[in-house]
Amino acid sequence: MWGFKKKESLDMRKLLPLVMKLGNFLKEGYDHYIDHRQLDDSLSKQDVADFIYVKMESWNPLIKGKEILDEDIKKAAAQFVAGLAINLAKE
Repeated sequence: MWGFKKKESLDMRKLLPLVMKLGNFLKEGYDHYIDHRQLDDSLSKQDVADFIYVKMESWNPLIKGKEILDEDIKKAAAQFVAGLAINLAKE
C-alpha cells in the first residue's frame, strides 16, 4: 500500500543472547546500586548508567552479521538498564 516491501521477519531466537546479556548488565547495575546504598552513599541514575556503560564498552553484539550497537545506542541502553536497576531496588 505504501510502496514498502515486507522484509523478512526477525528471528526472536537470535535476540536471546542480547536480552540475556542486558539482564547481566541489569544485575551488575542493581548490585552496584545496592552496595552503595548500603554504604549510605547515594548514587544517581547517571552514576549507575555510567557504571553500566563502562561494563558495556567492549560488548559488540552481532545479529545477522551486523553490529547493532553504536555508541549512542549503547549509552541509551545503559540509561535504560540503570533506570530498571534503580526501580527494582526501590523499597
